[in-house]
Amino acid sequence: MAEQRNPERNRETDSLGTSINYGAAPDQMDFGTITRWLIGGIIVVAISLVGLYHMFNHYQFRASQRAVIEAEFRDVTERREREQQVLNSFEVIDEEKRRYRIPIDSAISLILKESGAAHGEDSLPRTK
Repeated sequence: MAEQRNPERNRETDSLGTSINYGAAPDQMDFGTITRWLIGGIIVVAISLVGLYHMFNHYQFRASQRAVIEAEFRDVTERREREQQVLNSFEVIDEEKRRYRIPIDSAISLILKESGAAHGEDSLPRTK
């Protein structure tokens, strides 16, 4: 009769007896909770991968922009150096036709002297 008064104790005794006979406690897993955690983990990993993908593309794009800008800057700098060298150097272009390259400052001075000589002036024009 004592066994009928406390049904909870009977379950514990039956569970203990089953465990002893089985050799271990039987698992009573909550598959709903496990499934929710698994799906949640998959979603977090997917969002992380998408974020990393976009971040990689962003930094790759910025690196390519910097490379283009630096290349253009180098091209402009080299072009300016070549132009300065051409403007400030002497060079024979065609000896038969008597064509020469002279620095731009010398060319301006020669032109001013020639225009002054053509007008009968001996010196360069004066500034006020």
